[in-house]
Amino acid sequence: TRWTPANPGVTLAVNAAAGSWTATASSPIALSQTSGSGAASVGVSVDGARVSGSGTVNGTVTFTSANGTQSSAVTVTISQPNIVIDPLSIRGVNGAPLTPASALVNVNLFPSAPVAVAFTASSSNPWLSVSSAASTATNVTPGSLQVTANPSVGPLASGQHSGSVRVRVGTPTDFTNIDVPVNLELTRATFAFAPNPVVLGGRTGRDFGPASFGVSLNTGTNAYLWNATPAASWMALSQSSGVAGASGQNLLLTPNRLASTPGTATGNVNFTAQVNGDLITQ
Repeated sequence: TRWTPANPGVTLAVNAAAGSWTATASSPIALSQTSGSGAASVGVSVDGARVSGSGTVNGTVTFTSANGTQSSAVTVTISQPNIVIDPLSIRGVNGAPLTPASALVNVNLFPSAPVAVAFTASSSNPWLSVSSAASTATNVTPGSLQVTANPSVGPLASGQHSGSVRVRVGTPTDFTNIDVPVNLELTRATFAFAPNPVVLGGRTGRDFGPASFGVSLNTGTNAYLWNATPAASWMALSQSSGVAGASGQNLLLTPNRLASTPGTATGNVNFTAQVNGDLITQ
C-alpha cells in the first residue's frame, strides 16, 4: 500500500548450486538481501521512498554467479489507502462565540500496517481557520482535525455558508490533497427586553417617574453597539446608544408630561444593532 514500508510480497528462490551470488534490482524494486552463497529466498518489494502515487510498478531483478546471469521481471501493484474524513458543520447565533467543529482523519492501509502517515490542513476561506490538527494518522489511531469559523471576517450575514478545508496526506514528495466540505449555519441575532412591555404612569396613571427595563442580545459574551429611538414624543429614553450582549444593559424610560394626553397610549422604542453582516432591527 502507498506510504507503507517495503514489505516483501514475493520471494525468489536461489538454487543451492549457484554458489556465491549477487543480486541487483532496478529502482524502485527493493531486495531483502543482495548477496549470498548457495540456496536462499530473496524477498522482493517496493522501496516506498522512491514511489509516488499508486498503480503498477515494473522492474527487473538480476542474479549473477559463476554460472552466469539470470534476470526476472517483477510487477508490483501499489494500492491507494482508503482515506476517510467526515464533512464538518458549524452552527450557532451570528455574533455569538461558535463551537469549533471536529473530524477524525482515518487513513486505512491495506494490508494493515502500523505506519504513521503525516497530514496537514489549511483553508483558503478567510472566515475559516484550522484551530488544531494532529500531525499523523495510523490504522489504529486516527488523526484529528478541528476548524473554527469567524463570521466577523467578511463580515458574514446569517444563513448558510459553504467553505472547505484542504487536508494534505502523505510525504513531502508523495501526497494526496483532500478537500473536506465545511458548512456554516448562522442564525440571526435578536434583542431581548425585560420587562416587555414597559408600563408607564403607575397604577393610577399619574406617576411620571421613570421605569427601568433591560436590553440584551443573544450573542453570549460578545457585545455589540446598539442605537435606540423612541417612536413617540411622550416618552424619553435615558440613553440613545450603548453596548450589549447576553449580560444586557439597564435603561430608563420616562414619560414626557407636557407631551402626554389623558387616556392610554402605546408606542415603541426602536432598537438597531450591526451584528457582523446583519442589521438587527427590533
